[in-house]
Amino acid sequence: FAFGLESVQVEGAGVCSFVCNGHRLLEMICGDLNEAPAMLLLYMLLHNNHTFKLFILSRTNIDYMVLPILQVLYQAENRSSYHVYMALIVLLILSEDDLFSQTLQDVTLHHVDWYTERNVSDVNLGSLFILVVIRTMHYNMTRARDRYLHTNCLAALANTSAHFSRM
Repeated sequence: FAFGLESVQVEGAGVCSFVCNGHRLLEMICGDLNEAPAMLLLYMLLHNNHTFKLFILSRTNIDYMVLPILQVLYQAENRSSYHVYMALIVLLILSEDDLFSQTLQDVTLHHVDWYTERNVSDVNLGSLFILVVIRTMHYNMTRARDRYLHTNCLAALANTSAHFSRM
């Protein structure tokens, strides 16, 4: 990844810190979430950087980030188990925030071309979230059989369940 980070040396401390453009960083990560390293970077930033997490949760265009993550889960059979697990953990971390869960319900998607089993159009992002997470649970029950993946799917659904509407 090339984020255009600028290195800043703190005098006397010997510590190197970085200044970056959060919008550009998020754009770069979201553009590459179909790759496991980008998903890991997103996870690490959400888990370890409270400021970055708040920045992401304040976004009104969360579909820009959530759709590629849901696509990774949807295509679980073509992804490494590590990549699928990281995608689910990222959604789980985000779903802990009530505003995120509410925003999922407020974003309307006019067409989801990568969802091939059914025609998914004019649906809210929350409904697609539920559909893909339940599909991931089905995949896990029939193929992966990872109890932690299943538990995290249920936790993400439970976190968002108070805000389900227009399903």
